[in-house]
Amino acid sequence: MVICKSDIKKVTGEVLEYYCDKFKIEIKYTDVEKEVEKFTNSLLVSSLKKFKTQEQIIDYCMLIIRDIVVVKAFIVSRKNEVMEYIYLNYFSHLRNLSAHIAYKINAPPEDLLHDFFYEVFKEGGIIEKYDPSRGSLKNYLFKKFIYYTKEKAKKMPFEFELRENQEWKYIDDREEEFFVNFMDRERLKRAFECLPTMDKMVLYISYPLEISEIMSYNVMEPIDPVTWFTSQSTFRKKKQEALDRYLFAFLYEKYGKNKPISFFEKFLQSLDDLEQYIFIRILPVKLQKELSKRGFHLKPSFYSAEALRRNLKSRIQLSIKEVRERVIKLWENFADNFQKKSY
Repeated sequence: MVICKSDIKKVTGEVLEYYCDKFKIEIKYTDVEKEVEKFTNSLLVSSLKKFKTQEQIIDYCMLIIRDIVVVKAFIVSRKNEVMEYIYLNYFSHLRNLSAHIAYKINAPPEDLLHDFFYEVFKEGGIIEKYDPSRGSLKNYLFKKFIYYTKEKAKKMPFEFELRENQEWKYIDDREEEFFVNFMDRERLKRAFECLPTMDKMVLYISYPLEISEIMSYNVMEPIDPVTWFTSQSTFRKKKQEALDRYLFAFLYEKYGKNKPISFFEKFLQSLDDLEQYIFIRILPVKLQKELSKRGFHLKPSFYSAEALRRNLKSRIQLSIKEVRERVIKLWENFADNFQKKSY
């Protein structure tokens, strides 16, 4: 797929005409030329493989150019109509996130959003620093809202604290809790990085402050959960599966990282069929493929506790909690055996 500068200029002209008519203001192409050129250059040097058709590229260009024009319209005119348009278009995108964060820092979500949008629209505010070469205005505001609430949380030491010795909680419907100490920051970070992309998105949406803390702000591009999940029940299920895989990835980082594959093979041979089935399927896919070459026949997949429970149902009845406990016990046995063998 390719895109010509002439195509982008044509799209810009159409978008300018529409929004100038909508807001009753006058903006010339030269007013946005610098921003459009910056976006064009970033698009041309980036990979366009994610776009399947030329129409998708044009649609993406229209999205970013619309953001450029709307931001410029606000900066130039400061009209209430432009401010209202931005607020109504991006309020719903931040509302769910604000409710989640507000619960943690003991503040009303409406107040959080109101204070944030004040910072967005004030003279020299957040919106004036928008860089189109780094993504859409929606994602920019999403990320800035997380940074804003994190700074706000630092001023509330009694209601909210995020320190290195704080514990990371794995919660299943607020009944079952698993803890990993924040001193294992590097292991948590590596475990997060090895997760499937969907799991990363789910965890980042669910725990934006904590994930940002672990990743030292080097997180993925934020995404609107509505894009991926049609209901809260679906999202909760995906979140729990992602937490399971995060826990299993962390256990691998803690006990299995850099261990010789021959020891994995010997350890698996010492297990009964049920434990072998469980242990193989919570190993990283790359390691599963290596083991399959050594006679362990399986289709590589990084399972969650729920997926394991579901697949074990025909053989044995286990709760999700019991599956997790078995996985943790298996890793502890793995570590003990490795020490005894003195590799």
